[in-house]
Amino acid sequence: MAKKGCFHFHQVISLFAFAFGVNVCMGFTTNRFRRSEEWDEGPISVLSDSPWISTSGSCKNRCFELQEAEPPGCRCDNLCKSYNSCCFDFDELCLKTARGWECTKDRCGETRNDDNACHCSEDCLSRGDCCTNYQVVCKGETHWVDDDCEEIKTPECPAGFVRPPLIIFSVDGFRASYMKKGNKVMPNIEKLRSCGTHSPYMRPVYPTKTFPNLYTLATGLYPESHGIVGNSMYDPVFDASFSLRGREKFNHRWWGGQPIWITAAKQGVKAGTFFWSVVIPHERRILTILQWLTLPDNERPYVYAFYSEQPDAAGHRYGPFNSEMYTTERALKHIEIWHCYTVPAAPLTRCLETAIVSVQTWVSYALGFMAWHTMLMLLMRISTVTYFTKNMYGKSCRKPFGLDRC
Repeated sequence: MAKKGCFHFHQVISLFAFAFGVNVCMGFTTNRFRRSEEWDEGPISVLSDSPWISTSGSCKNRCFELQEAEPPGCRCDNLCKSYNSCCFDFDELCLKTARGWECTKDRCGETRNDDNACHCSEDCLSRGDCCTNYQVVCKGETHWVDDDCEEIKTPECPAGFVRPPLIIFSVDGFRASYMKKGNKVMPNIEKLRSCGTHSPYMRPVYPTKTFPNLYTLATGLYPESHGIVGNSMYDPVFDASFSLRGREKFNHRWWGGQPIWITAAKQGVKAGTFFWSVVIPHERRILTILQWLTLPDNERPYVYAFYSEQPDAAGHRYGPFNSEMYTTERALKHIEIWHCYTVPAAPLTRCLETAIVSVQTWVSYALGFMAWHTMLMLLMRISTVTYFTKNMYGKSCRKPFGLDRC
Protein backbone atom coordinates (compact mmCIF):
# COMPACT_ATOMS: atom_id res chain seq x y z
CA MET A 1 0.00 0.00 0.00
CA ALA A 2 1.36 3.41 -0.90
CA LYS A 3 2.27 5.68 1.93
CA LYS A 4 0.61 9.04 2.39
CA GLY A 5 2.47 12.30 2.62
CA CYS A 6 5.01 14.36 0.70
CA PHE A 7 8.12 13.22 -1.13
CA HIS A 8 10.83 11.59 0.92
CA PHE A 9 14.17 13.30 1.32
CA HIS A 10 15.96 10.88 -1.02
CA GLN A 11 13.39 11.56 -3.72
CA VAL A 12 13.95 15.30 -3.46
CA ILE A 13 17.72 14.78 -3.72
CA SER A 14 17.27 12.52 -6.76
CA LEU A 15 15.03 15.07 -8.47
CA PHE A 16 17.55 17.85 -7.82
CA ALA A 17 20.43 15.71 -9.14
CA PHE A 18 18.49 14.93 -12.30
CA ALA A 19 17.54 18.53 -12.98
CA PHE A 20 21.06 19.82 -12.35
CA GLY A 21 22.67 17.10 -14.47
CA VAL A 22 20.36 17.76 -17.42
CA ASN A 23 21.13 21.46 -17.29
CA VAL A 24 24.85 20.76 -17.38
CA CYS A 25 24.53 18.31 -20.29
CA MET A 26 22.28 20.61 -22.31
CA GLY A 27 24.49 23.60 -21.61
CA PHE A 28 27.58 21.73 -22.77
CA THR A 29 25.86 20.47 -25.93
CA THR A 30 24.31 23.75 -27.01
CA ASN A 31 27.51 25.68 -26.44
CA ARG A 32 29.76 23.13 -28.13
CA PHE A 33 29.83 25.01 -31.44
CA ARG A 34 31.06 28.20 -29.80
CA ARG A 35 33.97 26.58 -28.05
CA SER A 36 37.45 26.32 -29.45
CA GLU A 37 40.24 24.53 -27.69
CA GLU A 38 42.85 26.08 -29.93
CA TRP A 39 41.60 29.58 -30.65
CA ASP A 40 39.32 31.83 -28.66
CA GLU A 41 38.23 35.44 -28.47
CA GLY A 42 40.26 36.21 -25.37
CA PRO A 43 43.29 38.47 -25.20
CA ILE A 44 46.53 37.26 -26.70
CA SER A 45 48.80 35.90 -24.01
CA VAL A 46 52.43 36.89 -23.75
CA LEU A 47 55.37 35.48 -21.85
CA SER A 48 55.90 37.86 -18.98
CA ASP A 49 59.09 36.22 -17.74
CA SER A 50 60.97 36.62 -20.99
CA PRO A 51 64.76 37.09 -20.81
CA TRP A 52 64.42 39.92 -23.35
CA ILE A 53 64.02 42.81 -20.98
CA SER A 54 65.04 45.77 -23.13
CA THR A 55 62.77 47.33 -25.76
CA SER A 56 65.03 50.30 -26.39
CA GLY A 57 66.15 49.21 -29.88
CA SER A 58 64.32 49.82 -33.14
CA CYS A 59 62.77 47.61 -35.83
CA LYS A 60 63.77 49.97 -38.63
CA ASN A 61 64.99 47.74 -41.49
CA ARG A 62 64.60 44.72 -39.18
CA CYS A 63 60.94 43.74 -39.55
CA PHE A 64 60.54 39.95 -39.41
CA GLU A 65 64.26 39.36 -39.44
CA LEU A 66 65.29 35.73 -39.84
CA GLN A 67 67.78 35.78 -36.99
CA GLU A 68 66.52 36.13 -33.43
CA ALA A 69 68.19 38.94 -31.52
CA GLU A 70 70.05 37.77 -28.45
CA PRO A 71 68.81 38.91 -25.05
CA PRO A 72 68.64 41.41 -23.51
CA GLY A 73 68.21 43.27 -26.83
CA CYS A 74 64.72 43.65 -28.30
CA ARG A 75 63.45 41.54 -31.18
CA CYS A 76 61.66 42.13 -34.49
CA ASP A 77 61.04 38.54 -35.63
CA ASN A 78 57.64 36.89 -35.92
CA LEU A 79 57.71 35.47 -32.39
CA CYS A 80 58.58 38.65 -30.53
CA LYS A 81 54.91 39.15 -29.62
CA SER A 82 54.78 35.73 -28.01
CA TYR A 83 57.94 36.40 -26.04
CA ASN A 84 56.89 39.94 -25.09
CA SER A 85 60.23 41.08 -26.47
CA CYS A 86 59.39 43.31 -29.45
CA CYS A 87 61.11 46.63 -29.91
CA PHE A 88 58.95 49.59 -29.00
CA ASP A 89 58.22 50.47 -32.64
CA PHE A 90 57.42 46.93 -33.88
CA ASP A 91 53.70 47.61 -34.33
CA GLU A 92 54.30 50.96 -36.00
CA LEU A 93 56.90 49.73 -38.48
CA CYS A 94 56.09 46.05 -39.00
CA LEU A 95 52.30 45.84 -38.74
CA LYS A 96 51.32 48.63 -41.11
CA THR A 97 47.88 48.40 -42.74
CA ALA A 98 47.53 51.81 -44.44
CA ARG A 99 46.09 51.78 -48.01
CA GLY A 100 45.35 48.07 -47.81
CA TRP A 101 47.15 45.12 -49.36
CA GLU A 102 46.45 45.41 -53.10
CA CYS A 103 47.15 47.81 -55.95
CA THR A 104 44.40 49.60 -57.81
CA LYS A 105 44.69 51.51 -61.09
CA ASP A 106 44.78 54.83 -59.29
CA ARG A 107 47.65 53.63 -57.08
CA CYS A 108 49.90 52.47 -59.92
CA GLY A 109 53.00 54.65 -60.07
CA GLU A 110 52.18 56.33 -56.77
CA THR A 111 54.80 58.27 -54.86
CA ARG A 112 56.35 56.00 -52.27
CA ASN A 113 54.87 56.44 -48.82
CA ASP A 114 56.65 54.41 -46.17
CA ASP A 115 53.50 54.38 -44.04
CA ASN A 116 51.71 52.13 -46.55
CA ALA A 117 51.34 48.42 -45.90
CA CYS A 118 52.65 47.61 -49.40
CA HIS A 119 53.58 49.65 -52.44
CA CYS A 120 52.56 50.26 -56.04
CA SER A 121 55.38 52.68 -56.83
CA GLU A 122 57.79 52.18 -59.71
CA ASP A 123 60.61 51.18 -57.37
CA CYS A 124 58.67 48.51 -55.45
CA LEU A 125 60.06 45.65 -57.57
CA SER A 126 63.66 46.55 -56.86
CA ARG A 127 62.87 47.01 -53.17
CA GLY A 128 60.82 43.83 -52.88
CA ASP A 129 57.76 45.40 -51.24
CA CYS A 130 55.13 45.49 -53.99
CA CYS A 131 51.55 44.59 -53.26
CA THR A 132 50.86 41.06 -54.48
CA ASN A 133 48.86 42.09 -57.55
CA TYR A 134 51.23 44.83 -58.72
CA GLN A 135 52.39 43.04 -61.87
CA VAL A 136 48.86 42.23 -62.98
CA VAL A 137 47.20 45.57 -62.23
CA CYS A 138 50.06 47.96 -62.96
CA LYS A 139 52.12 46.10 -65.57
CA GLY A 140 49.35 44.31 -67.45
CA GLU A 141 50.77 40.82 -67.01
CA THR A 142 48.41 37.87 -67.10
CA HIS A 143 47.39 36.09 -63.95
CA TRP A 144 48.78 32.59 -63.54
CA VAL A 145 45.27 31.31 -62.88
CA ASP A 146 44.15 32.45 -66.34
CA ASP A 147 46.91 30.56 -68.16
CA ASP A 148 46.61 27.01 -69.46
CA CYS A 149 48.15 24.17 -67.49
CA GLU A 150 51.64 23.24 -68.59
CA GLU A 151 54.04 20.48 -67.71
CA ILE A 152 57.31 21.78 -66.31
CA LYS A 153 59.81 18.93 -66.25
CA THR A 154 62.73 21.08 -65.09
CA PRO A 155 62.37 24.11 -62.80
CA GLU A 156 63.05 27.42 -64.54
CA CYS A 157 64.43 29.65 -61.81
CA PRO A 158 65.73 33.22 -62.03
CA ALA A 159 69.45 33.92 -61.88
CA GLY A 160 70.80 33.61 -58.37
CA PHE A 161 68.54 30.72 -57.35
CA VAL A 162 70.68 27.63 -56.85
CA ARG A 163 67.61 25.45 -56.25
CA PRO A 164 63.81 25.77 -56.34
CA PRO A 165 62.38 27.11 -53.07
CA LEU A 166 60.04 24.74 -51.24
CA ILE A 167 57.08 26.33 -49.48
CA ILE A 168 54.84 24.25 -47.23
CA PHE A 169 51.50 25.85 -46.39
CA SER A 170 49.81 24.22 -43.42
CA VAL A 171 46.19 25.37 -43.40
CA ASP A 172 44.35 24.42 -40.22
CA GLY A 173 40.79 23.09 -40.39
CA PHE A 174 40.61 22.88 -44.20
CA ARG A 175 38.17 20.05 -44.98
CA ALA A 176 38.70 17.89 -48.05
CA SER A 177 35.17 18.86 -49.12
CA TYR A 178 36.23 22.50 -49.41
CA MET A 179 38.15 21.49 -52.52
CA LYS A 180 34.79 20.85 -54.19
CA LYS A 181 33.82 24.51 -53.98
CA GLY A 182 35.64 25.08 -57.25
CA ASN A 183 37.16 28.14 -58.86
CA LYS A 184 34.34 30.53 -58.01
CA VAL A 185 35.29 30.48 -54.33
CA MET A 186 38.99 29.54 -54.41
CA PRO A 187 40.25 29.89 -57.98
CA ASN A 188 43.94 29.59 -57.15
CA ILE A 189 43.73 26.48 -54.99
CA GLU A 190 41.47 24.96 -57.65
CA LYS A 191 44.09 25.83 -60.27
CA LEU A 192 46.79 24.13 -58.21
CA ARG A 193 44.58 21.07 -57.82
CA SER A 194 43.74 20.79 -61.52
CA CYS A 195 47.25 21.51 -62.82
CA GLY A 196 49.26 19.90 -60.06
CA THR A 197 49.12 16.75 -57.97
CA HIS A 198 46.62 16.23 -55.21
CA SER A 199 45.19 13.58 -52.93
CA PRO A 200 41.43 13.21 -52.39
CA TYR A 201 42.06 12.93 -48.66
CA MET A 202 44.74 12.18 -46.08
CA ARG A 203 44.37 10.03 -43.00
CA PRO A 204 45.32 11.98 -39.87
CA VAL A 205 47.25 10.56 -36.96
CA TYR A 206 45.59 10.08 -33.60
CA PRO A 207 44.78 12.22 -31.74
CA THR A 208 43.28 14.33 -34.53
CA LYS A 209 44.43 17.61 -33.05
CA THR A 210 46.38 20.46 -34.61
CA PHE A 211 49.78 20.17 -32.93
CA PRO A 212 50.15 16.35 -33.10
CA ASN A 213 49.31 16.31 -36.82
CA LEU A 214 51.27 19.44 -37.64
CA TYR A 215 54.41 18.04 -36.05
CA THR A 216 53.86 14.64 -37.65
CA LEU A 217 53.89 16.34 -41.06
CA ALA A 218 57.07 18.18 -40.10
CA THR A 219 58.97 15.16 -38.74
CA GLY A 220 57.43 12.11 -40.40
CA LEU A 221 56.95 10.54 -36.95
CA TYR A 222 53.88 9.38 -35.08
CA PRO A 223 52.94 11.37 -31.95
CA GLU A 224 54.08 8.48 -29.77
CA SER A 225 57.59 9.06 -31.15
CA HIS A 226 57.83 12.84 -31.47
CA GLY A 227 56.11 13.45 -28.13
CA ILE A 228 53.44 15.99 -29.07
CA VAL A 229 50.37 13.95 -28.17
CA GLY A 230 47.90 16.82 -27.76
CA ASN A 231 47.30 20.54 -27.93
CA SER A 232 47.22 20.48 -24.14
CA MET A 233 49.03 17.88 -22.06
CA TYR A 234 50.74 17.28 -18.74
CA ASP A 235 54.06 15.48 -18.32
CA PRO A 236 54.62 13.98 -14.85
CA VAL A 237 58.37 13.71 -15.47
CA PHE A 238 58.65 17.41 -16.29
CA ASP A 239 55.92 18.23 -13.78
CA ALA A 240 54.79 20.79 -16.34
CA SER A 241 51.81 21.47 -18.60
CA PHE A 242 51.94 22.17 -22.34
CA SER A 243 49.27 24.30 -24.01
CA LEU A 244 48.84 26.50 -27.06
CA ARG A 245 48.79 29.67 -24.99
CA GLY A 246 51.44 28.87 -22.39
CA ARG A 247 55.17 29.54 -22.54
CA GLU A 248 55.98 25.84 -22.12
CA LYS A 249 55.33 25.24 -25.82
CA PHE A 250 58.57 27.11 -26.51
CA ASN A 251 60.58 24.71 -24.35
CA HIS A 252 62.57 22.35 -26.57
CA ARG A 253 62.21 19.42 -24.18
CA TRP A 254 58.69 18.69 -25.45
CA TRP A 255 59.65 18.41 -29.10
CA GLY A 256 61.19 15.12 -30.20
CA GLY A 257 62.31 14.15 -33.67
CA GLN A 258 63.73 16.48 -36.28
CA PRO A 259 61.44 18.74 -38.36
CA ILE A 260 62.21 19.26 -42.02
CA TRP A 261 63.51 22.80 -41.55
CA ILE A 262 66.13 21.58 -39.06
CA THR A 263 67.12 18.79 -41.45
CA ALA A 264 67.48 21.38 -44.21
CA ALA A 265 69.58 23.67 -42.03
CA LYS A 266 71.91 20.79 -41.12
CA GLN A 267 72.44 20.24 -44.84
CA GLY A 268 73.43 23.87 -45.32
CA VAL A 269 70.05 24.98 -46.69
CA LYS A 270 68.56 28.06 -45.05
CA ALA A 271 65.01 27.74 -43.76
CA GLY A 272 62.34 30.19 -42.73
CA THR A 273 59.50 29.07 -40.48
CA PHE A 274 56.46 30.94 -39.23
CA PHE A 275 54.12 29.88 -36.50
CA TRP A 276 52.64 33.34 -36.50
CA SER A 277 51.15 35.23 -33.63
CA VAL A 278 47.49 35.75 -34.52
CA VAL A 279 47.94 39.52 -34.15
CA ILE A 280 49.96 39.52 -37.39
CA PRO A 281 47.60 39.80 -40.40
CA HIS A 282 47.68 37.05 -43.03
CA GLU A 283 48.55 39.59 -45.70
CA ARG A 284 51.59 40.71 -43.74
CA ARG A 285 52.74 37.12 -43.42
CA ILE A 286 52.46 36.60 -47.18
CA LEU A 287 54.26 39.83 -48.03
CA THR A 288 57.05 38.90 -45.63
CA ILE A 289 57.67 35.59 -47.40
CA LEU A 290 57.68 37.47 -50.70
CA GLN A 291 60.34 39.77 -49.30
CA TRP A 292 62.36 36.80 -48.06
CA LEU A 293 62.33 35.42 -51.61
CA THR A 294 63.98 38.62 -52.85
CA LEU A 295 66.91 38.41 -50.44
CA PRO A 296 70.42 37.80 -51.82
CA ASP A 297 71.25 34.15 -52.34
CA ASN A 298 73.49 33.96 -49.27
CA GLU A 299 70.60 35.17 -47.09
CA ARG A 300 67.53 33.74 -48.83
CA PRO A 301 65.83 30.67 -47.32
CA TYR A 302 65.03 27.76 -49.61
CA VAL A 303 62.66 25.93 -47.29
CA TYR A 304 59.64 27.75 -45.88
CA ALA A 305 57.07 26.40 -43.44
CA PHE A 306 53.98 28.55 -43.12
CA TYR A 307 51.04 27.98 -40.77
CA SER A 308 47.58 29.55 -40.91
CA GLU A 309 45.03 29.23 -38.11
CA GLN A 310 42.25 29.78 -40.65
CA PRO A 311 39.73 28.42 -41.46
CA ASP A 312 39.96 26.53 -38.16
CA ALA A 313 39.34 29.60 -36.02
CA ALA A 314 36.24 30.61 -37.97
CA GLY A 315 35.05 27.01 -38.13
CA HIS A 316 35.09 26.75 -34.34
CA ARG A 317 33.11 29.95 -34.14
CA TYR A 318 30.55 29.54 -36.93
CA GLY A 319 30.60 25.87 -37.91
CA PRO A 320 32.27 24.36 -41.00
CA PHE A 321 29.43 25.09 -43.43
CA ASN A 322 28.19 28.44 -42.18
CA SER A 323 28.06 31.25 -44.74
CA GLU A 324 30.57 33.15 -42.62
CA MET A 325 33.18 30.63 -43.75
CA TYR A 326 33.17 32.23 -47.19
CA THR A 327 34.65 35.40 -45.74
CA THR A 328 37.26 33.28 -44.01
CA GLU A 329 38.10 31.54 -47.26
CA ARG A 330 38.95 34.95 -48.63
CA ALA A 331 41.83 34.85 -46.17
CA LEU A 332 42.80 31.47 -47.63
CA LYS A 333 42.67 33.10 -51.03
CA HIS A 334 45.32 35.55 -49.87
CA ILE A 335 47.44 32.61 -48.71
CA GLU A 336 47.38 30.82 -52.03
CA ILE A 337 47.19 33.78 -54.39
CA TRP A 338 50.51 35.47 -53.78
CA HIS A 339 52.78 33.00 -55.57
CA CYS A 340 50.71 33.29 -58.73
CA TYR A 341 52.10 36.75 -59.36
CA THR A 342 55.47 37.63 -60.80
CA VAL A 343 58.12 38.30 -58.18
CA PRO A 344 60.85 40.91 -58.88
CA ALA A 345 62.23 40.90 -62.41
CA ALA A 346 61.66 37.22 -63.16
CA PRO A 347 58.73 34.87 -62.57
CA LEU A 348 58.93 32.31 -59.81
CA THR A 349 55.79 30.49 -60.88
CA ARG A 350 57.96 28.08 -62.92
CA CYS A 351 60.42 27.66 -60.06
CA LEU A 352 58.53 27.38 -56.78
CA GLU A 353 57.63 24.02 -55.30
CA THR A 354 54.49 24.48 -53.22
CA ALA A 355 52.66 22.04 -50.96
CA ILE A 356 49.35 22.85 -49.27
CA VAL A 357 48.27 20.55 -46.46
CA SER A 358 45.66 20.66 -43.74
CA VAL A 359 46.46 19.46 -40.24
CA GLN A 360 42.90 19.10 -39.01
CA THR A 361 39.44 18.55 -40.45
CA TRP A 362 35.86 18.85 -39.29
CA VAL A 363 32.92 16.63 -38.44
CA SER A 364 29.54 18.24 -39.01
CA TYR A 365 27.09 18.04 -36.13
CA ALA A 366 23.54 18.53 -37.38
CA LEU A 367 20.77 19.85 -35.15
CA GLY A 368 19.15 16.42 -35.28
CA PHE A 369 22.30 14.91 -33.83
CA MET A 370 22.27 17.49 -31.06
CA ALA A 371 18.68 16.58 -30.22
CA TRP A 372 19.44 12.86 -30.09
CA HIS A 373 22.60 13.49 -28.09
CA THR A 374 20.67 15.54 -25.54
CA MET A 375 17.92 12.89 -25.34
CA LEU A 376 20.52 10.19 -24.81
CA MET A 377 22.03 12.15 -21.94
CA LEU A 378 18.54 12.55 -20.45
CA LEU A 379 17.87 8.82 -20.66
CA MET A 380 21.25 8.02 -19.13
CA ARG A 381 20.53 10.38 -16.26
CA ILE A 382 17.02 8.93 -15.75
CA SER A 383 18.34 5.37 -15.80
CA THR A 384 21.08 6.21 -13.34
CA VAL A 385 18.74 7.86 -10.84
CA THR A 386 16.15 5.07 -11.16
CA TYR A 387 18.85 2.44 -10.61
CA PHE A 388 20.16 4.38 -7.61
CA THR A 389 16.67 4.57 -6.07
CA LYS A 390 15.93 0.91 -6.67
CA ASN A 391 19.13 -0.36 -5.09
CA MET A 392 19.13 1.92 -2.08
CA TYR A 393 15.54 1.25 -1.06
CA GLY A 394 14.95 -2.21 -2.52
CA LYS A 395 11.91 -1.16 -4.52
CA SER A 396 11.51 -1.40 -8.29
CA CYS A 397 9.83 1.84 -9.34
CA ARG A 398 8.84 1.89 -13.03
CA LYS A 399 8.59 5.68 -13.06
CA PRO A 400 11.78 7.68 -12.65
CA PHE A 401 12.76 9.15 -9.28
CA GLY A 402 10.09 7.00 -7.53
CA LEU A 403 7.41 9.59 -8.25
CA ASP A 404 4.70 6.98 -7.73
CA ARG A 405 6.05 6.67 -4.19
CA CYS A 406 6.06 2.89 -4.50
